[in-house]
Amino acid sequence: MKIRDGEVTFYSHEKISENLAHEILSRLKCSNEEIALTCLLVRNHMFHYQREWTDSAVRRFLLKVGKENLDLLFAVRRADRLAIDGNVDEEKISDLRERIEKEIQRGSAMSLKDLKINGRDLIDLGIKPGPKMGQILEELFERVTEDPTLNEKESLRELAKSLIK
Repeated sequence: MKIRDGEVTFYSHEKISENLAHEILSRLKCSNEEIALTCLLVRNHMFHYQREWTDSAVRRFLLKVGKENLDLLFAVRRADRLAIDGNVDEEKISDLRERIEKEIQRGSAMSLKDLKINGRDLIDLGIKPGPKMGQILEELFERVTEDPTLNEKESLRELAKSLIK
């Protein structure tokens, strides 16, 4: 914590607060789901959205927090900003929400299940089930997150072949 000119700055408070929340909620015997959700919200409430974010940055943000948690996360963010200085940048939140909706409507891959290739396809390419297959699927997902146009079966097969080598 830093105090300068009467202003308090608490760097990385979201990490410390997440640990405290986990400890307190565990002591209160909250469910694992409640603890996980609360910790996710606390950990991610300090996002610094800028209109310059790339589409892939928006997809990564969505993947990190989950579509189902957006309303809660935005509510926590608003509450945090109101408590600090009374200034909520609704325009930025609205802009981010619109961009997220565009990504959802675009059908961007949001999990491994959304890839146009799966483990059976990789087996056909000679990859045995196991950690290597998982690594390849994760790398394919990473590339599709970066460039959604790659999420075509043939493109992913070719990419998988190059990853095998």
